Amino acid sequence: MPELNDAEWFYLNLELIIEALKLQEHSVVECIAVYLITQLGFESTADILTAAVFQLSETDPDICRWSWQTFSHLNFHLGLRDEIQMFATRKLISKGFLLGQHFSLTATGGIVMTKNAQTALREGTTAADWLFLEAILQQNEPAPRYQP
Repeated sequence: MPELNDAEWFYLNLELIIEALKLQEHSVVECIAVYLITQLGFESTADILTAAVFQLSETDPDICRWSWQTFSHLNFHLGLRDEIQMFATRKLISKGFLLGQHFSLTATGGIVMTKNAQTALREGTTAADWLFLEAILQQNEPAPRYQP
């Protein structure tokens, strides 16, 4: 049997973790993730899990949402949350919305925004990107500014 190169190992492990996620069994996914960490290290395993979540956002949004909700406490999700928050911030600012007035960032990686800001953010956003944005959105009208 021929040896597998790094890319082939990556895709083999990617398919393994995707199939495990599709089972929606927390213990199975956790077991495979621990095995991958022992074999590949944390960083490579995080890359595989991140790729799996991105692929599932395109192919199976319900499984992607389950994964996001179930494993949101893991470090690779926390890094993704920061990236999604920055993506949303840049997009809103480019559309003329102001941080602190139309939207605010939370300490937990979320984002609170007005309905107008959310509508603008939604425009031109792919279904896969919106799936990730939904995970951090907390729709809320910011409190009115204090006027003495």
